[in-house]
Amino acid sequence: MERNLFWKLDVILFCLLFVGTGFVFADDAASSLQGEILVAAAQDPINIESDSLSLDNVEEPAINNVDIAEFSDASADVQEDLAEVKETEETKSDDIAEAESVDNEVQTKNPLENVVANNDLNDDDLAELERIGESVYVDDETCDALAEEEQEQTISELSNLVADSSVLQESDNAKIYRETFPLIINEEVQAEITYLTTKARGFLTKAFARAEKYSALMREIVVEYGIPEELAYLPIIESGFNYQAYSPKGAAGMWQFMPGTAKWIGMKRNEWMDERLDPVISCRYAAKYLRMLYDTFGDWYLALASYNYGGHNVKRAIRNAGTSEFYDIAAKRIIPVETQKYVPRFVASVYIIKNYEKFGLKYKEWKEDYEYYSLPFTSPVRLVAKYSGITEHEFMQLNPALRSPFVPSNKHGYQIRLPKNNMDRLKANYNALKNQSAQDYQVYYVRRGDNLSKISERFGVSQGILMSINGIVNSNRIREGQKLYIPVSYYALQKAKTKRQNVATVAANHVVARGDTLYGIALKYRTSADTLARLNRLRSPYTIRVGQVLRIK
Repeated sequence: MERNLFWKLDVILFCLLFVGTGFVFADDAASSLQGEILVAAAQDPINIESDSLSLDNVEEPAINNVDIAEFSDASADVQEDLAEVKETEETKSDDIAEAESVDNEVQTKNPLENVVANNDLNDDDLAELERIGESVYVDDETCDALAEEEQEQTISELSNLVADSSVLQESDNAKIYRETFPLIINEEVQAEITYLTTKARGFLTKAFARAEKYSALMREIVVEYGIPEELAYLPIIESGFNYQAYSPKGAAGMWQFMPGTAKWIGMKRNEWMDERLDPVISCRYAAKYLRMLYDTFGDWYLALASYNYGGHNVKRAIRNAGTSEFYDIAAKRIIPVETQKYVPRFVASVYIIKNYEKFGLKYKEWKEDYEYYSLPFTSPVRLVAKYSGITEHEFMQLNPALRSPFVPSNKHGYQIRLPKNNMDRLKANYNALKNQSAQDYQVYYVRRGDNLSKISERFGVSQGILMSINGIVNSNRIREGQKLYIPVSYYALQKAKTKRQNVATVAANHVVARGDTLYGIALKYRTSADTLARLNRLRSPYTIRVGQVLRIK
């Protein structure tokens, strides 16, 4: 009996001990789980039920990551931390309000007071700016280098962009906003001011020198289209005001129009001319395009970003960013770095050119009155220049859109640009120019085995010019005995070359110098750019570099 009693007592004591241990284990597990929850809350204080990031929805944000064993004594510390967080949020709000106030003041104060010189700023851009400033020269067929499919895609996107934008009646206030450019100097603009006036100073000096004879006229043009006059300075960052600038992607001229955009907006690009290369003509189209972009976005910073990056791309960026503020979009880095810097760099360039003396730069605008005239007949450039009283080089500088050695007749829609005195002289010599131009062609009859390519190469005239002069629609459809008109200057040169093969009047080679263009070299040696490209195996776009040796014959 005693043995059984002691056995029962042992069993009871063992059960009591087991149950007590279980309570201890459960208490430890609860404490551990509480610790994990509080640690997670400290790392990511989000109200799970509302899935909101607001601090107001967090019941107990655990700011201090204390040891798990001390959580039971940390309640007072947590409450103290929560109060501190709320106080910090209020301080941030005050800082934001103060920053906005300062940002508004900086528009009226001298922004350079806050500019900190930083020689490491935008270092990778200097080479690109210098490249733009020095031009990339190509021959007559540059504009056709892009695939037709790419051009059609660009045209389709631009058409859809216009269709998507609402056409609303403009209020007086909206008109004021459209005609006023927001010249806001913020941190990004200050950085670009420093960069342009230090590392890129050489580029900027050249751009200002080129701008002197164009900017006054361009301001008048952009104002005609109801947009801010500051936009006349956009070629500073687009091309350095270089009308011969080409980008690797095919953009051309001061305003850097892409082929597809140029075609869509109505610019002429054919064997006779490329209006992208004419500073005045392209300025009118640029003003028209910028006005359309502003009407689409209602904001000049977004319109400029679209000019650089494309309207549809900017619309997509706005959707992805969830904001239509340019600098907020740029901060999210969902647009290219080039576009992020494009707007502040333009604002910086406008500020500098308006305050050029503060930066020790030289800039003096001058404006010459030009007259325009269309010839009723096609005439060689050399004759038009001769009877205008200027050199061929001077004539081409005034008429850079011409792609051939000829001034096309008025049926092609081209107007000669000349200063008034030279235009008066040209009109006085009209009859002499007309008679000599009529005599400037040689009749050639197509022979058996001829094709337009062989004839073009034989006389050094591009196929496009031959087709245009002779009204040929299909280059593969010429027949034996057909009469073709060949510019006599090229024909005479070809005959002279066959008689004097060894005479050194025409150099065998030409070393490319700074400022040379393939067309200019061809004109000098009385050949065509196409012929030089074939002789030297230049790929399209036909680029040449300083020091390059070109075969002439």
